[in-house]
Amino acid sequence: MQSAKTTKSGRVAVSFFTQNPVPIAPSPIVFTTGECYTRGEIHGVLGGSKVSCLPSVDGKLVAACLTLTFSPAAPAVVLCGQGPKTTPASKLLALQREKLPVFIKKAAGRWQFCGEFRVAEFLVDGPRFEEFIAGSGRSLASVSYVVLLRPS
Repeated sequence: MQSAKTTKSGRVAVSFFTQNPVPIAPSPIVFTTGECYTRGEIHGVLGGSKVSCLPSVDGKLVAACLTLTFSPAAPAVVLCGQGPKTTPASKLLALQREKLPVFIKKAAGRWQFCGEFRVAEFLVDGPRFEEFIAGSGRSLASVSYVVLLRPS
């Protein structure tokens, strides 16, 4: 228990009546392949947005959080969307050279860690671009990049 009094000089005098335990910082999360994490846990370790599928810090991607609805062949094939916020993030992914932790949404609040991946190749048009989109449930117009990932 502690008490505090303000002295005439404006300083706060603190006295301790019992010994306070030394706080122990929690161990950082080490992602384990196949285990699920919340976006809060992912954010706590890596930073970036808690809602973006491609969270970034200072213009660098820190993870890929993918859904099978939009990228049914993930993590090997990522179908990146179109839009004013999505296309620039998709370009960051396509140009990413560092390894990237990849998570797949398994249920509400449950993101399974698939491991670390690197960009092997990206496509923006052409027959191979169209082949990867065919059968995905996505239209050609809804995809800005097809990004192929390989385990790091």
